[in-house]
Amino acid sequence: MSEWVVDARGGICHQYDSEYQRLAQHWSRSKHCSFRDLSDAQHEAIRGCLVGDGNLDNPNDGPPALRLSSMRRPHLTWVRDQLGWLVRED
Repeated sequence: MSEWVVDARGGICHQYDSEYQRLAQHWSRSKHCSFRDLSDAQHEAIRGCLVGDGNLDNPNDGPPALRLSSMRRPHLTWVRDQLGWLVRED
């Protein structure tokens, strides 16, 4: 079974022009940076996951994460493509 966890992965914070392994951690700890806004399509995809097979999890008492498990890899691939930078593959 494949699983992807919705979370911000590493990348470049354009407000600091610096690269980070975990953008979500950078954004949550920074007093001067803010996270990117979600597109309407990303909001709808997340809503669909929560209504369907997704669930909110609080791994290691950290920030909540949306978990989605499925036996259908094409479905997970589609969701990953819709959510873009929000997806962290485990």
